[in-house]
Amino acid sequence: MVQLNLFGEKNNDSELIKVQNGEYIFLPSFFDSSVANDYLQKLRNKIKWEQEEMKIY
Repeated sequence: MVQLNLFGEKNNDSELIKVQNGEYIFLPSFFDSSVANDYLQKLRNKIKWEQEEMKIY
């Protein structure tokens, strides 16, 4: 995997995304496709995901 430069020039393909209570920087090239797909499969298959119900009044 390529070492990222955290303190150097800003990556041109980054995008600032604003959400309700903050913001984040989207880096579409942070991982190459094969590494990203591997991480996604591990997250989907190895974590016991839960979605609990919530009552809204």
